[in-house]
Amino acid sequence: MKATRILLTTAIAMTTLLTGCATDPNGPGNASGPLLIQSQGSFAVGGKVVSTPGSYNNNNPTAAGQTFHGDHLYAFYQVPQNPRPLPIVMLHGAYQSARSWETTPDGREGFQSKNVKGIVALEPGSGFIFPQGELPPAMPSAAGTLLPEAVPLADFQKLTRVPIVIYYGDNFPVQPTAERGQDNWRVRLAMARLWAAAINKHGGDAQLLHLPEAGIHGNTHFLMSDLNNVQIANLVSKFLADKKLD
Repeated sequence: MKATRILLTTAIAMTTLLTGCATDPNGPGNASGPLLIQSQGSFAVGGKVVSTPGSYNNNNPTAAGQTFHGDHLYAFYQVPQNPRPLPIVMLHGAYQSARSWETTPDGREGFQSKNVKGIVALEPGSGFIFPQGELPPAMPSAAGTLLPEAVPLADFQKLTRVPIVIYYGDNFPVQPTAERGQDNWRVRLAMARLWAAAINKHGGDAQLLHLPEAGIHGNTHFLMSDLNNVQIANLVSKFLADKKLD
């Protein structure tokens, strides 16, 4: 059974090749050749500071004069030799960090240095938008009710301009259950199917792949870190090749 899932949207927005590294699936964390880059670094974006009134006294600390820093982003980047015009952008989900893309928990190579590029979503769980006047019914679950979100048709049609693929892992319940974590993702998978269908109805190209339906079993919410993450990366690469995005 799938462990309790937290509400999490894990998305990879990859538009070109980041590295020239080839993966050796037989050696954890090993590559078949050197990783060649011309530069790397990091930068911060945004951020704001919220302060409480008064002056802070370090010898008698209270809430007065305290500050809270938030709404900022830290980004790490690498520039490969012979770079493509556009970068890969990897966006982690809620309660995660960029560590999600670097290596797997058991030390294997992560998606950060695999040859994948394009626009891919791994188990999105919320923010499913539909054209105004075309909202599907809300979906109650043991974890609360999942609501679709309405946007103007012109905004929704932006989703029809690029190929989209979304992947979901294994062990989703088919029928409602009192287990909050599992029932939470039962309705999210169902809403995602309606979302993809709405995009295609308006002339788009959206695919949803529930991995067990393709004969791939055992995946968790963290497809990029599972034992078969190379197999998942190969699925992504095939999608991009089929769409002539590679």
